[in-house]
Amino acid sequence: MNYKKRGLSPVIATVLLVLIVIILAVIVYFWAMSFVGESVTKRGAPADQRCEEIRLEFSKNVEGFTILNTGNIPVYQVETKSISGGSVKKELSEVLSLTSGKSAVIGEDIIGEDFSGEITVTPIIMGEVEAGKRVYTCKNSFKFTI
Repeated sequence: MNYKKRGLSPVIATVLLVLIVIILAVIVYFWAMSFVGESVTKRGAPADQRCEEIRLEFSKNVEGFTILNTGNIPVYQVETKSISGGSVKKELSEVLSLTSGKSAVIGEDIIGEDFSGEITVTPIIMGEVEAGKRVYTCKNSFKFTI
């Protein structure tokens, strides 16, 4: 009995194994990159460091409340969270573009006409990434009570 055995040559088998390993490495690389965010910078420093330089002052007025930027970092937008009587209302403001020394009024539609409670304001800045610009929500918040 003379059987002819045919199979892959060792060279072709090695090339196939190397290709499989390379393809798996590329898949793992792109999967891992989805967990690592692109770093946002503002004026050459990481955005979280610039967020610490933001200074906001608040005052209640007839229309709602006024936010005054007393720092040197422009605030693009703010996220407000109002807590009154156990209920929480979260709102994102329109684009404010609060540069240093400028103020903006956040209306009663966000906090309510007869609001009394605590308001938390989280600044949002416009930062730079390799592909252009991206908004960055700061981790620090400002709280005040009405």
